[in-house]
Parts: sequence; C-alpha cells; structure tokens
Amino acid sequence: MKGEGDVFYRIVPWSRRSLSQHGKKPAGPLFDIRCQQQSLVQLHLPHCEIRSTGGCHFLSVAHVHDEGIEFIRPEKITEAHVIINITGFSAFGIVKDEDSPPDPEHCNLKRTRKKLFGLETFIDDVPNCKLQPNQLYTLSTCPGHNLVLVQPTEAEFDAESYNN
Repeated sequence: MKGEGDVFYRIVPWSRRSLSQHGKKPAGPLFDIRCQQQSLVQLHLPHCEIRSTGGCHFLSVAHVHDEGIEFIRPEKITEAHVIINITGFSAFGIVKDEDSPPDPEHCNLKRTRKKLFGLETFIDDVPNCKLQPNQLYTLSTCPGHNLVLVQPTEAEFDAESYNN
C-alpha cells in the first residue's frame, strides 16, 4: 500500500466460459477487491503451484472488470504468491493456460489411489443442469451397483456460487 486505507474483498464466482474463450482456467479464487482511498498498489495472490516443476510458468492474473477480462503478467512469483502491480479495482484471480501440464503431485495422487483402490473415474466437469435453492437433489448410480462411489454423499447448495 502506498498509504493508509481500508481494503475490502470477497470471493466471487468465475465465468469459466469467458476464461475458456481465452484459453485459460482458474488456478485459485476470484477476489473482488475494493479500496476507497485508492492506496492499494500491489497484490500478493496466493498460489499452490510447485515452482521447481515449472508449474508457475503458466500462471497469470485475470483482471475481471465491466469491460471484460485483462490478463496481467506477474511482476514476481514466489513459492506462495503471484505478485502484480495494480492501478484500479475490481476482481482479480490467478489463472493458468488450459493446456498447461498437470501438476506432478496430482499425477502421483492418482497413481497412489489406483494402487490402493483400483481404477477410478473422476468427473472433473460440472453437470449441465439447473439447480434451484431449497430443492432436494439426488445423484445415484445403478441400484445395487456398489462399484461406484459417489462423493460427497451430501452437500449444501450454495446459491451464491451457482454459476461457478
């Protein structure tokens, strides 16, 4: 910060469709950041990529505002943060290229789970359905088919992040 000020932020949903049009995907939360005094000049956004494996080379910061999305090259990337300089306020979040290589830890986790539990299929995409608040929904598999494990078995519908 270049002076005193009150910084307010909240997490808002990403527009995955909009990111995808630019060949990007979220790599962390999207923060809506405000500072009435305009004294905030640099952001340190947290990341969990492993620098030694080259995962940080695919990171940039999306600046989401009324006119669209602007992608900002980091000033610096540390072991824990992506650092950018800013001049305006709205939503900022770390993104990475859609075709970036998978995290080696993710691959190792899949290999370990395969050894422990056998072949598993993960659904990485959200289903194309319209959910409504205060309704009960059930995800089920074929009756008596105990080879499929659905997790979590129960979850609360969050209307705030419905589009996310």
